[in-house]
Amino acid sequence: MSWRERLRRVAASGQLRELLMFLLVGGTGALIYVVLNVAFVAGAGMRPSLAILLTLAILIPPTYLAQRRLTFQSERPHSDAFPRYVGTQVIGNGIGLLGAELFPDTLRAYPLLAFGVTAVVVASTNYACLKFWAFRRAP
Repeated sequence: MSWRERLRRVAASGQLRELLMFLLVGGTGALIYVVLNVAFVAGAGMRPSLAILLTLAILIPPTYLAQRRLTFQSERPHSDAFPRYVGTQVIGNGIGLLGAELFPDTLRAYPLLAFGVTAVVVASTNYACLKFWAFRRAP
């Protein structure tokens, strides 16, 4: 099968729309994540791990709602989907927190680069968890 046929199949299945929406919603969240963390660390002198926690508390609720409705068009009840979404975020962002605790001087020296890399890593690992666990159709 050629790459053009594969692309047509993906587009016809709705997967392309879903991936583009995930990138749009997640990319917007990631951009805000980076801006807030840089402002909290470089601007306010906040400890990097505390900046991450504060930023997540601000971003998780609206990002969850957008991913649930716009990206995955999930009808899974909030009582099931939201805890799974938060669990996915805890695992993905736990990596960021670990890095912040292990390398705080690097984060302070290069906050834009460091938080940018963190955002990309977290977003790329979260997609599969959200698609196949948090927002999949309830059995």
